[in-house]
Amino acid sequence: MNQQDIKTLEKYQSSKTAATQDSEDEDELFAELENEIDEDLSKYRESRIQQLSEEFKSINRLDSVGSIQDFTSEKDLMDQVVQQSVCLVHFYRPNFQNCIKMNQVLNLLAQNFPLLPIFTIDVENCPFLVAKLGLQVLPCLISYKSGSEYDRLIGFPKAGNSYDSLETYLYGLNVIQRKSINRTTISTNPEAKHGDEDYESDLDI
Repeated sequence: MNQQDIKTLEKYQSSKTAATQDSEDEDELFAELENEIDEDLSKYRESRIQQLSEEFKSINRLDSVGSIQDFTSEKDLMDQVVQQSVCLVHFYRPNFQNCIKMNQVLNLLAQNFPLLPIFTIDVENCPFLVAKLGLQVLPCLISYKSGSEYDRLIGFPKAGNSYDSLETYLYGLNVIQRKSINRTTISTNPEAKHGDEDYESDLDI
């Protein structure tokens, strides 16, 4: 093999070595890219799982908020009232028919406005509040804003004996910000009359 052939062979081997090195570099580059893609996908999956988890928690919170909370302790009730920017409190007696009707209407309100805190308490469980608020007739629905009484609804006359009317009343007070689309009306007994017969005044506490 002459000198020229040797040089040619060396160039070929050098070129082959460089090509091999380039191929190895490309393989390493592709491997790094694949690792980065895998890491990005893993981070995305973790982020998405966290996001879905938060969404489910939010749904659960809405479910809990969208129901009426009944209290047996007047202290616990007021502790909750002062924490809310706005809320409703229904003072009732379980054996009063109009109180039962008011609770039915409030259940519909809770379904349509799940973020509105609605609390109820049997007047027998809150003698101090009954005396302090001067409650004499039932049902009594008090609207609170920032822990202070804003308005009170005694009996059904103001609310017109229906869900629609109660919603309109609360909308006028700015307790709710919009009117719901699906409205259901609960009317009082056809034999009942407006006026003094729309509430019961014998608290008997």
